[in-house]
Amino acid sequence: MRRIFSSFISPASPSRSSGRLQSFSNSSSSSLEIVIVLAPLRKHGPNQPYTEDLTLSLAEAGHTGPRNILESVRHYDLPDPIRFGGDAHINHVYHKLHACCRHVHAPLDALLGLIADHDLADADAITVETTSGALRISNLARPSNLTDVQYSIPYCLSLAMVRGQDGLMHLRQDVLNDHAVETLAQRVSLVLNPSFDARFPQETLARVTVRSRGRDVVSPITAPRGEASDPLTWCDLRKKAKVVSESLGAPLLGKALDDLAVNLSANRLTGLSDLVGCNLDQMAVHP
Repeated sequence: MRRIFSSFISPASPSRSSGRLQSFSNSSSSSLEIVIVLAPLRKHGPNQPYTEDLTLSLAEAGHTGPRNILESVRHYDLPDPIRFGGDAHINHVYHKLHACCRHVHAPLDALLGLIADHDLADADAITVETTSGALRISNLARPSNLTDVQYSIPYCLSLAMVRGQDGLMHLRQDVLNDHAVETLAQRVSLVLNPSFDARFPQETLARVTVRSRGRDVVSPITAPRGEASDPLTWCDLRKKAKVVSESLGAPLLGKALDDLAVNLSANRLTGLSDLVGCNLDQMAVHP
């Protein structure tokens, strides 16, 4: 039930192509062939509407994709038959509490724990022990756009220290060019921990050390919250829905999500169909 609810927390990107697709049945197979080739990776979801329009335009113009893309022996001749009814993969997905790259989550959760436990208000230096995967993202101390913010451990940790956790649930343009955040981000060091890296990518671990006012405080080895082994609570999900909907200026949507969470937590599907079919623009109107 948590997984049903979490899909509504991030703003949906409406498909501008859906109407064309419904009236374009003759070349639907070509559309599928093309879109499978052009489909953006999961990290580039906002590119989806453009890809949909491009795919349909190409198919309308007579272009085709690989005819056997869905039946290719190379990709689908599995050694064993598919058996349904077992442990579904959806039971092993994670939920993102913060609106940033997953490599940022473990260091961020470790830092938030230190802030809460030691009442930290500032830092002279922050050291992050992490994996090689986390060292491969951009990690800019002075990002110029929100995408760079999402892929920067130093900047996201500094945002959490300067502005608090809630701002990382829904990033807005006003997080850019913050002098205090940029200054602190330049004091964040990232180092490879070989023992963490040996457990990557099955686990994405981090440990954070904060030097503040002449003392060092060190976090436990931390995995990101929201993994299937440590799922977010209904309270976590409801708080995120509240923070994001308020940040969007959509209190009606926030109330609908909160009501839905209450029902789903009690294994009731009441309100789900109404929310799926609602007009999100209308839901954003203040009461």
